[in-house]
Amino acid sequence: MSLNRSIFEKATKHNREWGCALLDGLELTGSERILDLGCGDGACSRLLAGRVPRGSVTAVSFSQPELGMEPPEGPENLRFVPMDPYSLSFPGEFDLIFSHGILHWVLDHRQLLSRLRGLLRAGGRICWEFGAAGNCDALRRTLLQTMDDPEYREYFKGFEWPWYMPAAEEYRGLLAEAGFTCIRAEEAAFRGLFESPEEVLAWLDMLSLLPFRDALPEHLRESFRDDVAVGVIGRCRKPGGIYEEQFRRLRVMAVR
Repeated sequence: MSLNRSIFEKATKHNREWGCALLDGLELTGSERILDLGCGDGACSRLLAGRVPRGSVTAVSFSQPELGMEPPEGPENLRFVPMDPYSLSFPGEFDLIFSHGILHWVLDHRQLLSRLRGLLRAGGRICWEFGAAGNCDALRRTLLQTMDDPEYREYFKGFEWPWYMPAAEEYRGLLAEAGFTCIRAEEAAFRGLFESPEEVLAWLDMLSLLPFRDALPEHLRESFRDDVAVGVIGRCRKPGGIYEEQFRRLRVMAVR
């Protein structure tokens, strides 16, 4: 699946806005060494690099191969690294690990948190935001309904749900178990607004449907995608010609 940057930017504008808001809340001295975990198109990575002129940003990409695009060149203190989240190996290197809108794609957070703690220097911190329990309810309900359709049902027997979206209390327990201190994990609700059905469809086509399409034989993938799109667009339609999905995020901060 190959997608161009303009489509990606239009379909994920709300995600970039929330990422920038999270970034604005950071208290930086300008010399931090930062890991941007799951950097997407690199937009926040470049902003981070600009805020640490005496430091550096290592932006780790999980998804560029699926998106069929590479992040653009950045400043000298920014490097992009494609790497599996469970294979990160920068022991004691970072003052801050930052991430937004991606870590719900990582299913084993017990293993992830244990590894990430080892990447931080003493007193280093994490700050991230990802999908929480109840996220994207219109999409979730439509997927479950469509997967149960007789045309598709047999192909989803034993299917593993591709996202980990915990409640705050559960995640605070995982952070404590991994040895983090000064723990904060709070749920927040956001409205995701789309101006047209085409924007909703572009958002769905980015990554959301890939694991479900991959579970199906080739001849059923487009019909499944179309059935999900019709259901999501119908559930998201609001008066006035706008489309709204309900997003829930888990905001996390903790110290090694």
